[in-house]
Amino acid sequence: MMVTTMALSLLRLLSLVPFLLMASPVAFAIHADQDGLYDWHHAHIGIPTQVLTARAFGPTRASSVIFASKYSSASVHAQTGEIKARFVMDEGEQTTNGVAWVTTNDFNKYAVASDGARFVRAFSVADGSLSWEANTYSASQIVNENKVLDEEGDSASTTQLIVSTPGGVACLVPATQTVVALTADEGEEMWRVALNGAAKYDALVAAPDQPDELWAVGTDANGKPALVAVKAATGTAGSVHVASSAALKPYVVSGGGLHALSADGTKLVSLNAKTGSTKTRALPSGGAHELVKDGAAGTSGLVAVRQADGTVSVLDASFKAAELKVLFSTANGAHAAVSSEVCSDGKGAPCAVAVYEASENSATVKVAADGGKVVATLQVGESFALATAGAPLSCHLAAHLRKDGGVTYRAVVVSEGGEVAMVHESGVVWQRDESLAPAKAIVALDPPQRRRRAAATAAAAASVFSIDNIMETMKLQFLQTKVRLHIATPEETALAKAMSAAASDRTLNAVDLNGLRKNLVVLGAHGRLVSLHSGDGRKLWATHVPIACASKASSDASFDVPSDLRVLRAALSGDSASAGGGAELLVVGRTSAGSYTCT
Repeated sequence: MMVTTMALSLLRLLSLVPFLLMASPVAFAIHADQDGLYDWHHAHIGIPTQVLTARAFGPTRASSVIFASKYSSASVHAQTGEIKARFVMDEGEQTTNGVAWVTTNDFNKYAVASDGARFVRAFSVADGSLSWEANTYSASQIVNENKVLDEEGDSASTTQLIVSTPGGVACLVPATQTVVALTADEGEEMWRVALNGAAKYDALVAAPDQPDELWAVGTDANGKPALVAVKAATGTAGSVHVASSAALKPYVVSGGGLHALSADGTKLVSLNAKTGSTKTRALPSGGAHELVKDGAAGTSGLVAVRQADGTVSVLDASFKAAELKVLFSTANGAHAAVSSEVCSDGKGAPCAVAVYEASENSATVKVAADGGKVVATLQVGESFALATAGAPLSCHLAAHLRKDGGVTYRAVVVSEGGEVAMVHESGVVWQRDESLAPAKAIVALDPPQRRRRAAATAAAAASVFSIDNIMETMKLQFLQTKVRLHIATPEETALAKAMSAAASDRTLNAVDLNGLRKNLVVLGAHGRLVSLHSGDGRKLWATHVPIACASKASSDASFDVPSDLRVLRAALSGDSASAGGGAELLVVGRTSAGSYTCT
C-alpha cells in the first residue's frame, strides 16, 4: 500500500517535468544576456524605388537583385528573395538617390547615392561589405555644405542621380549643378564638370544608344525640357538643347532623345539629343494623363502613357515616325506599370517590353516584342490584385537566351502597397512584403474564438496536449533555447523554425486562457493594412486601405494614404471569424475633398 502511494506520488512529480521544461525559455528570458532578443524578426528594405537585376557572378554563379528604397539598399538572392546584405542610412541622411552597378560590365559591386548624391558608397554584392565611400562635394563646397544645401538644392529628392560608366560611376549633384565621376576600385574622383546655367538639372541617365555618353536632364526657366550630353570618359559637356515648348514632368528618355507631355496633355513633345530639334505629335485617343516615368525607355524609342482611368499604352515614339503608333495597351480599366525595354543579352533576340497589369482580383505581366506582339504572359498571383496590394508601381524585365536558342523572361514587380515578387514564366519564384517599413500604426487585438461544444473543446485540448505533442513541444523548446544561446547549428536553427511554424498552426484554435496570443494589425506604407500572428510573425491577411475605402465611398474624390489606425470595437466573446465577427478598426486619412474615415 505504502509502495503504491509512493509510486503514485513519484509519477505525479515526474508528470510535472515536461511542463517545467516547457516553461524554461521564460526563465532564460529574464537573464541579462537575453535582453534585447526577440521571438521573431522580419528584416525589411522598404518599398523599392530603384531595382537592378544582375547576371551570374562568383564561383557559385548565383545571381542577385539590388533594391533601393527611400532610406536603405540591399542585395537580395535572386532565387530565394532572402536578404543577403542590407545598408540603412545614417539618421542625418535624408534619402537614397538611386543605385547603379560599379562599371557597366561588372556585377560584383553596386553603388548607392544618398542625400542629393552628396555621398556615394560602393558595396560588395556577395557579402554587403563597404568597398569605398566618397563625398562628391569639392573641398570648398564641403566647408560651406550647409549653405549649399539650404540655398541650392533639395536633399530629400528621390530622383535617380547615379549611373554606371565604363570606368566606374557618375553622379549628378543638384545642389551644386555638377557631374562627378568616380573610379570603380577606390571611388576616387576622375573628373568633375560644372553644367551650363541655362537650365536646372535634376536627373542623370545613360544615353540609350551611346554607352560612352551621359545625359543630364532638367528644365529651363520657362518650363521647357532641357538636355546636355556629357562624355563618360572625359567629362566634356556638349551644347545645351532646349525644347521649343513647355512640357509636363515626368520626362522619359528613349530612342535618342527626351519625351514629355505638352501642357494640355494632348501631344508628345520630343527633344532630339543629337540635333536639338523638337518634334510635337498628337497622342492617340485624345491625349493622356501622364507619361509612365519608368516606362518603355530604350533604343527603339518606345514611350508608355497612362490614361486618366489608369490604363497604359505603349507607343512607338521614334524620331523617324511621323505619327505615334500604339503597339500595346492594357485591358480596359486595368492599372499597369511598364518596364524599360530590354534585349536578351545582346545576342540577336528581339528586344521586349513588359507591362505589369493588375485588376480587382488578379495580376499578370505581359511581355511584348516584334512590334507589340505578346510573346509571354507571367502569372503574378491573386496577392497582387488591386484590392490586396494596390496599383502596380514598377516592373523590371530581364531576358536571357537559352542554350536551345529560345528566349526566357523573368520580371521583378513592385506594387504600390509594398508587395515585391520575382516572376518567371513558370510562376512566382519568391515574394516579399515591404509595406511594413516603416509602420505608421500598430494595434494588438485578441483573435476571435470559435464557439465549440464541451466535447469539441475537450477533443481539441486532447489533440494539443497529447503525449506526442508534449514530447514534440519539449524538443522545440530545447531547440529554441539553443538558438537563443547562439549554440545551435544551422540545421537545428532551420528545424526550430519549421517546427515553430507547424506548432503555431496546430495550436491556433486552442483556447488562449491567458490572453497571450494576439493579432497585430499594422498600418504600413501607401495604405497597406497587414495582420500578423504574434507567435511567429506570419501574415494572416492584408488589404489596401485607399482602394477598400474608395469602394465604399459615393464621391469621386481621390483617396490619399491613411495616417492613423484605431480600434473601434474589440472582438466580442464568441465572435466567429467566418461569420464576419471580430474587431472593427477605424482608419483615418485624407481625400482631395477633405478628411475621411473608414471601418
